[in-house]
Amino acid sequence: MYDHIGLKVKSLDASVRFYTAALAPLGYVLCSHDESGAGFGPKGEPALWLYPHKGPAGAGAHIAFRAPDHAAIRNFHSAGAKAEEIVTAPLGGVLGIEKVSTEGAVKDKLAVELHSESGNIAEFECSGVKIVVKGSVLHPVTSNKMLIKATEKFAATKGEQKPSEFAGEPDDSHILESNTNGGPFEEAGQTITAINTGEEKIEASSVN
Repeated sequence: MYDHIGLKVKSLDASVRFYTAALAPLGYVLCSHDESGAGFGPKGEPALWLYPHKGPAGAGAHIAFRAPDHAAIRNFHSAGAKAEEIVTAPLGGVLGIEKVSTEGAVKDKLAVELHSESGNIAEFECSGVKIVVKGSVLHPVTSNKMLIKATEKFAATKGEQKPSEFAGEPDDSHILESNTNGGPFEEAGQTITAINTGEEKIEASSVN
């Protein structure tokens, strides 16, 4: 983990509740707790100390916890989230050909596939119902034009994401799925339009 870090907190009880939930997926526990402070770490080895502080807020601190794998990191973020807060993972993108044109490469349709780089795309809880979203999703992009503003349209028909595969891939290679309270995952189509504005013009080329 590390040797030790001490933090001043406004509410010791609230901070203890937060860190107890957030650190549990990483294997760290509450080792010591009284009115003067609280210590967290591996059992019997407190390394993060919280001290009640009633004065003005001081400078912030950067803390890095060790984790055995990406799953533990995702659980760390989810357990520490407030009710109704959405926890999302970093996204990666892949540009590819969604449909090959019979009129040559210049007419090919392009799409960008977005996926989580560390497991589930999002996790959140609403009215006591825990929801997890996983998978990947495609959206068509304008090709062979220099644009500074791009419109991203995610489309769904009867709950199914469209398009759902690059040219040559099996059907439904890229779909979103969600579940509730640990139940089975089901396809969850989303219809969303977003507009992104860049700092300079860029082009998605179907030729090069």
